[in-house]
Amino acid sequence: MTKLKLQTGTTVVQAARHGDQWQVIEPRPLPAGFDFESNQVESVLGWVGSLRAERVLDGAMTDAQLGVGKPSALIEVSLEGVAPQILRLGKEAPADAEGLKSVYARSTIDAQAYAVPEFVKTRLAQGLQLFKKPEMPPGGPRQVGGLDQLPPELRKQLEAQMRARQMQGQ
Repeated sequence: MTKLKLQTGTTVVQAARHGDQWQVIEPRPLPAGFDFESNQVESVLGWVGSLRAERVLDGAMTDAQLGVGKPSALIEVSLEGVAPQILRLGKEAPADAEGLKSVYARSTIDAQAYAVPEFVKTRLAQGLQLFKKPEMPPGGPRQVGGLDQLPPELRKQLEAQMRARQMQGQ
C-alpha cells in the first residue's frame, strides 16, 4: 500500500492509496463539510518529488543542531516493500545572501544536511486543506484568474495572445 504522511507540529494528515483512489486515513472522521479530492494527493506527491534544497550545508551537523530530532514538519512517503522515505524539517536556518528564509532539513535518502525554502514548511502547515477539492474560479473553468489585477494595457495584450492561441488550436 502507498501512503503519504504530512506532519506539522502535532497535526498529522495521512492518505493511503486503495486501488486507483486515495483516501484520507488520518484525521478520522474528516471535518464536517470537507470535500476531499483524491487527485490532490497526486498533486502534493508531484510537488514533494520536485522539492529541491536551496543549499547543501557544509560540515557534519547533528540532528539536534538542525532541529530535526523533533521535526517542525515532516513528509513521509511509503511504498509497499520499500523502506519509507522521510524528509524532516527543523530549525530556521540563517538567511542566505539574498535574505531568503529557509529551514534546516535532513532526509533518509542520505546523511547530508540541507536548507530548504521556508515556504515548504508553510505549505505543509496547510495540512488537510492540501487535499481539498479546488474551488471553481468565478466565471467558470475557462475564466483565467488574476488578469483583472494587471494594468489595462498588459491585460489587453495577454487576452489578445490567448485568443490568438485559442484560434490556432481550433
